[in-house]
Amino acid sequence: MADTTTALDIPEPAGSARDIAAEVRQHRNFEDVCSAPHGPRASVLVGLIAEDLGIDERQVRQALDGDPNEVLREMRRGLLSDEWDAFLEATGSTDEPVGTPDFVISATELRRLGADTSVVTEQLSGLVDAVVLAHRLREIRVLHGFRRYTADADLVDVNLGRRGRGRWLPAVESFGEGIFVSLNQERLTEWEQEEMVRVRAAVLEDRRRRSIMGSRLFEATPRAVLLHTLAHIVMRRLAFSCGYSSASLRERVYAETTPRSEAGFLIYTAAGDAEGTLGGLVREGEAPRLARTLVAAIEEAGWCSADPLCRESRGQGLNSLNRAACHGCSLVAETSCERSNVLLDRVLVVGDDKTPGFFQPVLETIRAETVARSRYLADE
Repeated sequence: MADTTTALDIPEPAGSARDIAAEVRQHRNFEDVCSAPHGPRASVLVGLIAEDLGIDERQVRQALDGDPNEVLREMRRGLLSDEWDAFLEATGSTDEPVGTPDFVISATELRRLGADTSVVTEQLSGLVDAVVLAHRLREIRVLHGFRRYTADADLVDVNLGRRGRGRWLPAVESFGEGIFVSLNQERLTEWEQEEMVRVRAAVLEDRRRRSIMGSRLFEATPRAVLLHTLAHIVMRRLAFSCGYSSASLRERVYAETTPRSEAGFLIYTAAGDAEGTLGGLVREGEAPRLARTLVAAIEEAGWCSADPLCRESRGQGLNSLNRAACHGCSLVAETSCERSNVLLDRVLVVGDDKTPGFFQPVLETIRAETVARSRYLADE
């Protein structure tokens, strides 16, 4: 399978201290050293990195300590953390777009104050912390090579000619737009402490560790599975209204718990045209459309056409890495998912008789209002 890295073009953080380890890991020769840290060329490459960055070789060696594959995974997790920071910079500010020419974002509200007074929307706004509209994004997708499922398998490197001090890899540049949503961290932390939530997520984490592709997947924590599944069901719903096909939408999940807490996801679309896309996705992120989309997505996730088999399933998909998730409710196009359509469980979103879902109170209110409305119409 292809070994790729995807990143968004975000502004440089203002006033940040120099991170030597991060600079070393981003150097063009870093992966060459990682692939053979004790090989005959390692000392030469370490010297080149130290010379280019103006640091001591000892500092380069310190950044190389540990499992090379884990170091590479940590580097890619760092990309997501930087993107998380970039999106949060827009929250709490005015509605005016900020950023750079290739990263234009603005904060918005899930509901318009005084305009939407429904109980469902009020409950939903208590669980959603922030919404950021990405009016323009620049995505870079780099191909490192090909390898078998396990991350420690030999990499069939991309060969673009003789290697000198610079390493050139093929990449695709795309421009687009997106919607960033973060959840209420306090409410999420309370929900994560529920015993049945932890037990249900632990089953998937145990299977991930034993899976042949487990090293390529994120740790199956309750928040990671929740956010991944929520991104999928929202993508499926947005495909009905945003003007883009379901295969055109993509996700990026921010679910780290250490060294700091992240809880959000980005749904975006990107095209090769330098002008980007047409704005239909950003329009769906404005109030009150996004709230309606989230309500509809949660309601649809409450029942699958394959239920009760899907909801009660003990394992579906590759290596049984999904629980309550199938093509009828949660799976999306392979090109849309960053983790091969696995580690999904809509029970953590909407709940069941044993496990409380994060959005279960919202779903119960939706159903109660539907019943009340039906009775009202019947009485008339």
